Amino acid sequence: MIPFVIYISKKYNFLDVPIEKHKSHSQPVPNLGGLAISFSASLVFVIASQILFTSSKTLIAVSVVISTLIAIVILGLLDDLRPRSAKFRLLIQTAIVILGVSALNQVTSINIQLFETSILNQATTIFFVLSVCNFVNMFDNHDGSASGVSLLILFFISLIAYSNGQRMILLLALCSCASLLAFLIWNFPPAKIYLGDSGSTFLGTVISLLLIQLDFSYADPRVAIFIVLLILGTLELDFSIAVISRIRRGISPMKGDQAHIAHRLKRMELAKHQVTFLIWAMTIWFLSLASVLVWTTAVPTYLAVVLAGISFISLLIYFLKKADA
Repeated sequence: MIPFVIYISKKYNFLDVPIEKHKSHSQPVPNLGGLAISFSASLVFVIASQILFTSSKTLIAVSVVISTLIAIVILGLLDDLRPRSAKFRLLIQTAIVILGVSALNQVTSINIQLFETSILNQATTIFFVLSVCNFVNMFDNHDGSASGVSLLILFFISLIAYSNGQRMILLLALCSCASLLAFLIWNFPPAKIYLGDSGSTFLGTVISLLLIQLDFSYADPRVAIFIVLLILGTLELDFSIAVISRIRRGISPMKGDQAHIAHRLKRMELAKHQVTFLIWAMTIWFLSLASVLVWTTAVPTYLAVVLAGISFISLLIYFLKKADA
């Protein structure tokens, strides 16, 4: 689908034109890559679900997940074609996520259980999904960064789902991974197509919806929280750096600029592909620490938590010391 989407984007001028200061590319680039990823991953997921699953409960869960993803993609596509305000997007995203999470909670287990009351747990779940959705959206600022990091995270989720025997989660994660592998052929530096908001919000929503359904019942609740935090480590680090940087400069945290990790690495005179590889390496490091918590005994668990904390804080301080723009 990607060559077709590139052709359509160029023919009808659906391009990311670098007219804003925070844009790092110099030439217009097609930005409807999310259509190819979301359509191909969702189509294969739905077809395979009809073949592999017989439980009506599972098939209803599939329908809820797909409906939520379609709504998120449509919202992102509308923003790609005609940008809306960040507040408007967040309002519509919130409505979509509330409906999706509420419906999903009726047919499958959602494992964010931090409080004794279901209302607080559901509110936390909605906040989590919205956060991850926007983490990926904000992180999509460099060739191969958001797509590559999402691929690594989704593959790691698929490994956990496989070990847990959670087939629906495994299937959607692998379908998304396959689409991202194809997309990276065109998105790796120098990128010939971008995810766009339709792609980045799709990936963020997929990741969050899968994470809230992963079964961590075998682990201490505190350990389960650390696992999720480590899986999202690179996204959280980039978000923290960008927001802290903007606040200390007295500008809105929702305003785009060049304060992200990729921008700071590029100002160190690294080539685009080197920046991409370094970002992937950070993600692999955090996922490696998460794997210790998922699959090993208690002794290395505390070591992994300490290493994760030291790594996160050290990287945060290091990047914040670099020039903001």
